[in-house]
Amino acid sequence: MKRLAYLLLLGSAVAGCGKRSEHFPLRVGDARVYEVEGGFVAGADEVRVADTTTILDHPGFALEGAFGPARVAWVGDTLLAEDLANTRFRPPIPILVEDLGKPEREWRGAMVTMGRLLNATATLVQEPKTLDLGSRKYQTIHALLSISAPGTEIEVSMWYAKGIGPVRWEERINQVRVLKADYVSGK
Repeated sequence: MKRLAYLLLLGSAVAGCGKRSEHFPLRVGDARVYEVEGGFVAGADEVRVADTTTILDHPGFALEGAFGPARVAWVGDTLLAEDLANTRFRPPIPILVEDLGKPEREWRGAMVTMGRLLNATATLVQEPKTLDLGSRKYQTIHALLSISAPGTEIEVSMWYAKGIGPVRWEERINQVRVLKADYVSGK
């Protein structure tokens, strides 16, 4: 489960094919570097847009990073994730809404993780926030994705900045922070 937040970041960092978003200005071959604490990665990690793909017949991206492959795509004003490393969502789960006038999404479905099929529900809520990362200050959309599955409560907080994509994310499992990543650079 720790890899879920990391791959949500990975997925949202490079999404933007099909529909171009100010929050996702990357294309195939582009990459972002993040400083990661927790999970299976410590230190800098590069997330790369490897290829294009489709989700629900919409164009999307296939992504690569330390935690393996992910698949994301815009469907209308919502960024959906279908595969995130060892987690597959059916139907795909919302991870960002472009329209801040309607910033909440509900999800109900199944997730397959570590060989286990779990029925789950989720809520995505977001709002504008200012984020300080050391000497850098960003105007962001803060998105909180809360996932409930039997025996597990997962909270993924992500801050998205225009022109960059995710600049920070944190994951908590059963209220314990297990992962944090901050944006370092992009190319």
